Amino acid sequence: MTAGDVDPSRHVLVPNRPGALVPLADQAPKRGRDDLDELIDDLLPDVDEGPGVFDVALVVIGLALIGWTVLGSGPGWAVLVGLGAFALGVTLPARALVRRFQSRSRRRHLAGQLDQGTLLDVTTSEVSALTSAHAELLAITERMEAGLGSQVREAGHRAVAEVAAALAGQAPSSPADRAYVAARTDAVSALVETFGSDLADPATGADPEVDLVAAARAELDELDPSSSVTQIEDLIERRKGQRDL
Repeated sequence: MTAGDVDPSRHVLVPNRPGALVPLADQAPKRGRDDLDELIDDLLPDVDEGPGVFDVALVVIGLALIGWTVLGSGPGWAVLVGLGAFALGVTLPARALVRRFQSRSRRRHLAGQLDQGTLLDVTTSEVSALTSAHAELLAITERMEAGLGSQVREAGHRAVAEVAAALAGQAPSSPADRAYVAARTDAVSALVETFGSDLADPATGADPEVDLVAAARAELDELDPSSSVTQIEDLIERRKGQRDL
């Protein structure tokens, strides 16, 4: 997917390094609207086309009237009419050029962003559940000891990165896609439950029941041994073993 295909309202960027997902809508450069924008919106239609025959005719007539008054013996009103015609003729084409320049600037900015990570479409409930679990996990790791927190954060990040790479900027559209996302959502949620419970009541030493969900476990046989689900399950089992000591 190229920068021109990206919809900042649908996509976030999964960074190459573990960390928070980046909302592209917040990263695109924006120019605040001013009174001129409001006036043009009220008086003129919003167009993206370049100069048309009518625009060119207005510019030519405007210049002719101005020249007639300045260089010839035209009446005083002619220069005012000429200025008005010229301004009207250049307004829409100039606005279209500014819009085109802003669009190119946004595409260049997005292209630079894409070098820093992988696109993820977050408009479906399946992916939204994954990103919510990931955000909750990040908050938990902020309160954990550095070494363990880094491992947990890396495992959660891999789960989201795997989904982003598999979907390639598209929403999950098949049962296989949805199962792939669900397995990683279940695994990240299990991390949240396991390590979040430690922070909620660290003195009890309780061993909470961690449900990795049957769908995630059933998929393990078909997953690469180095996948995020396998890594997450290993972290959870090691944690449970430490509690039993």
